[in-house]
Amino acid sequence: MSTARLIAARWLLEAGAGASACTVLHGIRGREANDIREASAHATLPRSVCALVVHGNDGLVFPLRPRVGLPISTSPDMLAACATAACAVRTWFGVRSLPALRLELEELLSVSGTSLGLPAALAFVSHFAPASIPTKAVLATGRIDGDGRVLPVSEITSKLRAADAEEGDRLVLVPKGQRADERQLEVATLAEAISLALGPAKHPDPSLVALDTLLERARGLEAHDAVALLSALDVTPLSSADRARVELELGTALRHLGRTDEAAALHANAHRVLSSQRFVVGAETAERYELEVWLTAMDHFRLDEAEIALSSRLRSPFMSVRNELRGRGMLAQVASMRGDFAHAVRIRQGNLPLHGLSDDLSRVLPGTLCYLALDSARAGEVERFVRYAEALLRATPVGDVAQWRYSAYALVRSLVALGRDEEAIAWMAGSEFAEIAAPSSVLSILESDAIATHPETSLVRALVRAWARQGERERAQALADRIV
Repeated sequence: MSTARLIAARWLLEAGAGASACTVLHGIRGREANDIREASAHATLPRSVCALVVHGNDGLVFPLRPRVGLPISTSPDMLAACATAACAVRTWFGVRSLPALRLELEELLSVSGTSLGLPAALAFVSHFAPASIPTKAVLATGRIDGDGRVLPVSEITSKLRAADAEEGDRLVLVPKGQRADERQLEVATLAEAISLALGPAKHPDPSLVALDTLLERARGLEAHDAVALLSALDVTPLSSADRARVELELGTALRHLGRTDEAAALHANAHRVLSSQRFVVGAETAERYELEVWLTAMDHFRLDEAEIALSSRLRSPFMSVRNELRGRGMLAQVASMRGDFAHAVRIRQGNLPLHGLSDDLSRVLPGTLCYLALDSARAGEVERFVRYAEALLRATPVGDVAQWRYSAYALVRSLVALGRDEEAIAWMAGSEFAEIAAPSSVLSILESDAIATHPETSLVRALVRAWARQGERERAQALADRIV
């Protein structure tokens, strides 16, 4: 829990909410916490939209940084507030649809109540109509309905106390009837709040909506379709930051097709641009793009370069725990690519505590356990392999067909790497390992006439080696012939 609070406090400090960063720290001690407290004295709220919320028992100023993507918060209140805000913004803009938005840090800083509605709607309007920039920090609280009516909230005293604690010129908006003094302005509708906070913002920026929609669509396509879509885009009228976003998404799609030279060139150029524009694209998004650059370097076997960059990056705080998980996993993969499997295990073990920080992060635990089991086996560490393999099978949900593909791949490859060929063959025939049998979706892999996708091809190649070492060469050859 202290790790999550430190991450949240660092993020709040960077966003200018120094007093709220100290509130989140509460009684945490240590050098890092004390550094945050010291720096908070110089923090000033920027010209952006912030929510006045309650976290636990304390009021907080929560700067809102929307970005394209589906919400990942596990808080029903936060999800409901953002969904209603999005509906109200669509109604106000007069459009049928807009790209889905989520908020930075929402998976760690869940809030109680639905008073996030009004500030979330203001942040969404500012995102889609960026010409309407606040002239000062906008601190707001208020429930909202789909028609844009602003409704009263609870715990207003704690929220206004949090607003008073922050530094910087600000405009404080509250629902009708909830003003404590003349320092706050009361609003009854979203339209009224927009007029006070953002000025005229009649229409969403067409290029921004189009670009966000296109990038969101490209991420859901097969790599070759994403390349075709992004390559056809005219980037000439786009800002340098938006051109860099397109280059990074295009480079990622090219990397997935094995066109690493082209991907490396695009990512290098985009990285130069975005490294100086973290506030424009959001710190969390900039981190994700930065990791894509080093994934391309790894695909290009520039391992020394990737190792130095990732090691350096991991010494600094991340804004997203998921990005930290990914960065450490990438560094472990560099060690594994060099054949230093024991070192890869030691690096990746650092990710295990992070999976306990939220439900969202716990759902991706099997991915970490796959590599821990496999690299432990490659290192010849039998007891460690057994521990991680058993944990992997227990952590893989019964109905998660996609994860079982990778869990089965990791287990079979690990057993064959350790020379436990009979166990690998038996498990793929329906026997149990650690009292858990392979589900039908895994057993059906060997029923296919043509095996063409990863990780199934790697799993089957491991079984081919196992059968061959058992003296069943004809059976091994028949299985190998089905690999496309």
